[in-house]
Amino acid sequence: MRKDLRQQIVFETVVGLFVFAVLALLVTFTIILSREAIFAPRHYREILFEDVQGLREGDTVTARGLAVGKVRRIWLDPSGVRVQVALDQDLRVHEVGYRIRIVPASVLGGQLLEIFEGDRDSRPLPANFVLRGEKPVDIIDQATETITLVRQALEDGGILRNLESAVENVQVLSQGLRDGEGTIGRLLTDDQLYTDFAAFAATLREVSDGIQAGQGTLGRLVKEDGLYEDASATMANLRQVSQRVADGEGALGKLLSDDDQVFQDLAATMASLRAITERIEAGEGTLGKLTADDEVYRQLVLMLQEVRAAVDDFRETAPITTFSSILFGAF
Repeated sequence: MRKDLRQQIVFETVVGLFVFAVLALLVTFTIILSREAIFAPRHYREILFEDVQGLREGDTVTARGLAVGKVRRIWLDPSGVRVQVALDQDLRVHEVGYRIRIVPASVLGGQLLEIFEGDRDSRPLPANFVLRGEKPVDIIDQATETITLVRQALEDGGILRNLESAVENVQVLSQGLRDGEGTIGRLLTDDQLYTDFAAFAATLREVSDGIQAGQGTLGRLVKEDGLYEDASATMANLRQVSQRVADGEGALGKLLSDDDQVFQDLAATMASLRAITERIEAGEGTLGKLTADDEVYRQLVLMLQEVRAAVDDFRETAPITTFSSILFGAF
């Protein structure tokens, strides 16, 4: 009996030690995985918020993107909500430019507390100074406000009314197309257009078959080699003519050649013509006097008038002279 009792005590002692060892390992792993420094010194800070927006004890505190502590306590205060944070190191918060805010930890939820230390050239605040935190941003409220503003802008600007009118017009247009109104509606509903298009396609096929068979002018152009040979000969002749022109042969070639004798002769001719016209304009020579002197013009007019009068007198006396010649010629 005593032996059984001794074995039971040993067994329970071994089990107890095993359970204690497992618990110690769990605590050790928990501390390691949570990266908590159990025996490290803590630096506490108090922050006053108007609203903590779901911040909970144990949430992470960050500074410059690094985790520097945890939220230790949260409690209500007559002036707002106080938050006590436990920092792993003495974080110096400066009087000018410091900011403390609560931001979402991820898209899946959760919050974290961010500390911006401020201007390092300014005076650091003491550890017992109650810091002021910014009011957290409610994403849902912001989204609701944004949607409200967008809707108000759409209504005030008449965009919704225009959109409703456009939808109504689209409905009317689609109904008209369904009823076969207009050209597009007839294309969608009238089978005769499909028949005509099929006939047109068949005609095009016949034409293409005729061209392939060498029928008609276009077919002969496609099939007969003589036309190609004639075109090649024509191109050869044109190439030969252009080569002769480029070589300076013929009148056109001489005009386009590098020899500028023709150009010089043409320039001399133009200069002579200009000199002659200038002399005519100056009244030199017979043609110049005719052009510039009105007296010559008047004399020519008088001479023409006298010639015309003489011709008229001759016409009037011509019958009498003819009759006298015949009469006296008989005797």
